[in-house]
Amino acid sequence: MWKVVAKEKLLDAIRIDLKSFSDKFYREYCGGRLEPVLESIKRVHAGKAHLELITLVVPGRNDSPEELRALSEWVAKLDENIPLHFIRFFPQYEAGNVAATPEAKLLEAREIAKEAGVKYAYVGNTSGEDNTVCAECGAAVVRRQGLRLAENLLKNGKCPSCGGSIPGVW
Repeated sequence: MWKVVAKEKLLDAIRIDLKSFSDKFYREYCGGRLEPVLESIKRVHAGKAHLELITLVVPGRNDSPEELRALSEWVAKLDENIPLHFIRFFPQYEAGNVAATPEAKLLEAREIAKEAGVKYAYVGNTSGEDNTVCAECGAAVVRRQGLRLAENLLKNGKCPSCGGSIPGVW
């Protein structure tokens, strides 16, 4: 099916949840395996659709520096320009006994990703850290207030400060 989607260019962009970089996590919490998710990400990346990855960071489940580093290194090796979002977990439903992700942990995850070579690493579900920034000069090119777009400063998909290309569908 993905071959048809890619060939016919039916998608401009796709977001995939990479819930963990642990097969044990996928078996225990998702009833699946990590490898098929990684293979799907590779297939999507090989197509023409813009790809972004999301990881919900759950305290004590998938937030160790080692796992975050392994995940980030894998993403950077696949393509350093794939945006990687680390999203804050809030206790709900069956995981109501798990604490919310501290914002400091998300900032740590973002720093680990940048150190691993991911150019576009972001945090989400926080207070004010959701802007898209240019990997070349660090200028904010898309400003957000919560989940709302506040300002798009891009000029034809490029940073207005340095002219660097910003991956995405603009």
